[in-house]
Amino acid sequence: MRRTVFLSITGAFLLAATALVAISMPGPAAAQDATTATPTPSPTPSPPDANLAAAFSYQGKFEAAIGAYQAVTQQASPAERLAARLPLARVYLDDNQVGAAIRQLDTLLLEAPSGFDVRAAQYLLAETLAIRGDWQGALPLYDAYIETGGGASLYAGVGRVEALGRLGRGLEAVPEAERLLEEELPLPVRLGLVLTMAQALEASQPEEALVWYDRLRQESTAPTDQALALWRSALIQRDLGDGGPLTDAWRTIIRQYPETSTAQAIIDEPPFPIDIDTYYVGLVYFRRGRDAEARKAFQASLARNEVDGQRSLAARSSYYLAILDERAGDFKAAIASYDRVLKLDDSVELADDALWWQGRLLEQDGRATSAAIGYRRLVAQFGDSNWAPEARFRLALLDYDGKRSEAAAASFADIAGSVQREERRRALLWQGKALAAAGDAEAAEAVWTQLQEEAAGDYYGLRAAALLGDAGGELKDAALQDAREPDWEAIEAWLLEGGDDPAPALESLFYDEHWGLGQELLALGMRRRAGAELGLLLEEAGRDAAALYQIGRSAHSAGLIDLSSRAATRLLFSVPAEDAASAPLDLWELAYPAPFLEALREAADGADVPDVLLLALVRQESFFDPLAGSSAGALGLTQVIPATGDTIADELGVADFEIEDLYRPALSLRFGAHYLSEQMAAFDGSVYQALAAFNAGPENVARWRDTAGDDPDRFVAEIEFSQTRAYVQLVSENLARYRQIYQGLDEPTLPRD
Repeated sequence: MRRTVFLSITGAFLLAATALVAISMPGPAAAQDATTATPTPSPTPSPPDANLAAAFSYQGKFEAAIGAYQAVTQQASPAERLAARLPLARVYLDDNQVGAAIRQLDTLLLEAPSGFDVRAAQYLLAETLAIRGDWQGALPLYDAYIETGGGASLYAGVGRVEALGRLGRGLEAVPEAERLLEEELPLPVRLGLVLTMAQALEASQPEEALVWYDRLRQESTAPTDQALALWRSALIQRDLGDGGPLTDAWRTIIRQYPETSTAQAIIDEPPFPIDIDTYYVGLVYFRRGRDAEARKAFQASLARNEVDGQRSLAARSSYYLAILDERAGDFKAAIASYDRVLKLDDSVELADDALWWQGRLLEQDGRATSAAIGYRRLVAQFGDSNWAPEARFRLALLDYDGKRSEAAAASFADIAGSVQREERRRALLWQGKALAAAGDAEAAEAVWTQLQEEAAGDYYGLRAAALLGDAGGELKDAALQDAREPDWEAIEAWLLEGGDDPAPALESLFYDEHWGLGQELLALGMRRRAGAELGLLLEEAGRDAAALYQIGRSAHSAGLIDLSSRAATRLLFSVPAEDAASAPLDLWELAYPAPFLEALREAADGADVPDVLLLALVRQESFFDPLAGSSAGALGLTQVIPATGDTIADELGVADFEIEDLYRPALSLRFGAHYLSEQMAAFDGSVYQALAAFNAGPENVARWRDTAGDDPDRFVAEIEFSQTRAYVQLVSENLARYRQIYQGLDEPTLPRD
């Protein structure tokens, strides 16, 4: 069921809140998941300027924002005081000061004159009370907001369902939940609602809870959801008198979802003695990073299965023991364990992995001949493996390292002729390097010129240009200017030249349910939820250039820099390359923006990191979404993990650091710039090595550098992790674009090595 949501904002109060929160500066960096109250610090004295307060909030300087908003509530006109209380409450929430937020919202509701639209305050107070677990207090506020037609009633309904469930009224919530699930909710919201209902009904209506857990398994592909639903369902069935499914469930969970917390809970506190091979137990410990326990379990499985003849299980255990040896830095033991995998069972599904990683370790140990034997076996025996193309490349690279340049050039040329895109471009780059090493400079230049033309703007095309002598000098700061309004007319004229009329797309956007609901949520300061709603528009737009333009323009006007940047990027990739090259500079600036400029300058200058490099990194890490998070627990603009954040806080003398602080743009930029600066210093100013260290850690980079020497191409080829290699390449591409756009270069260009 689709609903029509108009672009109207709910009443004069929301208009005032929007002016303060969403229009005068881009949306604030909200931390929706704050759960505890903290003492209110003394705010920074400030003039009563709501726009200044919004600017501080946008940068993540919450203490200054609180001071500025408090000055408004104490010194401005009555109407301005009232309008400032909602954004002030929002900043308090961002700063994890739940109690202070509640006091501001209570005051607003008490001070509001008769006839004043208080729906926004009601909804935000309901959400704030829910953070505290005061569901009894939240429920009537949700009800009031919904009954008076609040624009975000869909989300208020989700909150109401959770409140009913938490209050033991799950059965009462079922019809409301069913109605909400007929709406086009973002998938995380939808799955959360299903899980909420399942949990709410477990105690009072277990049979009904089974239905909801089954629904969760059908609608979610996430291992965490699958394991949890399977286990809770089995426990309910046991309590209903059918214990059979419990045994099947724990076996399935441990074997199929070993990375989940459910599997770990079963292993740590089994409901009965677990009769399963210790290989599976070891895998659970391994996935959770509990290496000592994993090693013990794998060793037990290996010892038993070598004797009992279960050689495939023994081979699997040996494979993971090899990884644990690598983690411990015992590379010789790891090589032996990988070799044991192949001796135990060379048909096991991990055999090609064992050959590949054994080869890489043999190379690092200086045993190139033995590594080559393994790579040839991998290509011959496991030709369909994902590692086979990599093994072919390593064989050619070994010829290059061994000064067999002509043979290497021929091998790279053969690879380039048989693969596409990324693998082809990498092979062409190295074909040119091998030809140059063989003394045929003319042939090398011809190959690099072909690559430069074929892959303009791509990492390997940029590296080919650098090898041809087209690198753009030293890496330095750009003359970044404060944000200006893009020349929309120029962009629209360019679109019309390509046959894309943006006018119909604008009308469609204005009446889209996700845009309207996203605007309501943004006005309330609920940036994460707004982003989820508005992000659905990108999926609906596909490669429709006109729709992408309107999404990007509207998102830019609303201060959603991450969404406007994504939309502009998709737009540029939705048209032919020659059309993208002729696009107005303003469109490229939308795709490669420089937001949070004051905080970015402070962070870059303080860490002595070029601002364009920091921008390139942030674009890859978070696409400028201050609320970004990863499955590994990295948070904020620069995606710092909490443990690293603790270390950086100590190094910078940041007192009272909390994990939620990583959502603050100013702090995230400062921490990310500091860590990047440390890596630049550790690796002698090498951009490629510093970026790899930012992503994969300095210990790994030190190993790769020892093999690669000073050649940046050899270093990138040495990176073992495909994710890290792609990261280095993509940030480098970003860097080349930022240098072109903000330093006035004719082409995207990498700095001199």
